[in-house]
Amino acid sequence: SEAKMQVRQRKEEEESRVNKELAKIRKKFKEEKEVMGYDKRKYVAKLLYLYMLGYDIDFGFVEAVNLLSSTKFQEKLIK
Repeated sequence: SEAKMQVRQRKEEEESRVNKELAKIRKKFKEEKEVMGYDKRKYVAKLLYLYMLGYDIDFGFVEAVNLLSSTKFQEKLIK
């Protein structure tokens, strides 16, 4: 039915958007020597949110652990 097609289309659009965002984040962590401060916090928060939605974030766990082990409280603070 038309409703099912719309739901399927929205899901495909969501997956496309998520895959683009994951590629962007993966590229940032790969290209930059060390992502710092606000950017690191922002990207890890996005990764954790996507994980909670059920997406595979294979590369994000290491970044989350690195953030948690940081001695800089400001890097961990999510406002």
